[in-house]
Amino acid sequence: MDKLQNTFTTSYVAKLANEVKAEISIDKYSAEEFEYDKSALKFVARVYKPDNLLEQMLSAENDFEAAVFLYKAYKDIPLVLASNEAFWTYLCHVDLFEYCKKRYPVNEAKNKISHIQDHWFFGKGHTRNTLAQLWWGVHETIDEDNPEDPYHLTKVFFINYSFRVIWLTVMLRTKQGLLGILDFLKENPEITDKAFEYRGLFIAKYFNRLGGSKQLSSLPRDFFKKELDKIKDTILSITSKAQVSNVDASNIIQQARLDKTKYSLNDSVPLSKGKLAVMIVKEYVKKYPQATFDEIQQKFPDVLIPSSYRSLGLIVKAEIVANSELLPKYKNKRYYYDTKDFWLKSSDGIEFLVNNQWDINSIGDIIDVGISEGFSIVAIEN
Repeated sequence: MDKLQNTFTTSYVAKLANEVKAEISIDKYSAEEFEYDKSALKFVARVYKPDNLLEQMLSAENDFEAAVFLYKAYKDIPLVLASNEAFWTYLCHVDLFEYCKKRYPVNEAKNKISHIQDHWFFGKGHTRNTLAQLWWGVHETIDEDNPEDPYHLTKVFFINYSFRVIWLTVMLRTKQGLLGILDFLKENPEITDKAFEYRGLFIAKYFNRLGGSKQLSSLPRDFFKKELDKIKDTILSITSKAQVSNVDASNIIQQARLDKTKYSLNDSVPLSKGKLAVMIVKEYVKKYPQATFDEIQQKFPDVLIPSSYRSLGLIVKAEIVANSELLPKYKNKRYYYDTKDFWLKSSDGIEFLVNNQWDINSIGDIIDVGISEGFSIVAIEN
């Protein structure tokens, strides 16, 4: 008969942590088994203890293999349990104590107290806990679009410990972002061959800066890969931590914004990014003359454009622009308000305008919409 999974009570976890801090129990973490109070146990409802998990994890050749064993054993647990310190603390101290002791030997630690706090508890959060960071590392990198090998990106993620900790901390809020970054790294193994700890740190820095002007959590997987493709040479140039500090990610992003690339839409004359965006919407309305205003807005949602450029929105009724508090020059600068050729009308008779504030980092999103509709869009060299 299957056995329900045990866990510690929250109060007992606090007691164990205090004993470590007071240096009362340090020696217990090098013992053959950890001595604990069995009266502090409780069952986890509808979660069952897996068979032979300890043996599997001890046999793993690396963190990646151990993480997959752990995740498969507990793949159906609710996320609230996966975020629970008491659950992982119990596993670290009891069921999987031998693995944790082998993976992070206390006797080799310079600071035994912080070492135990980090790896047996949630000293710096779950991203350093021996087991929680393995489980979450798999959970956040499973590629559901590749059922034949759903862990192919997980393997890339586990190449470097520092990279793992950075991204579980920084990018956990957007799985699509992490998958896109891993897509890029898998296709460019030379990035991970040398100084990957520093290159990974720069990638984190870059997206942190970019997050100031883009709502990263709403962007698709492919955006992140394309973004890194554009700065691949810069990433490859980084070989030390000092370079991470010296390379100005904000300046790279700003230079991209100043990019003067123009585009041809269905063999049109060269168009600036702002005019291209308007013409993509115009071509869409031409292709679908029965589309209502709401349907057009759904096709071109505000999330396609950075929040710093969004103003009144991407697709906005002309009357809203007219009655807004925008100064006349900004009505024209952001929506071509004074240019009637750029006013559009939906099938339900609503006149509307298109936001024309785009840069090289964002224009790709609306271009993708146009290409998906069969439009020919070609970048023209400066």
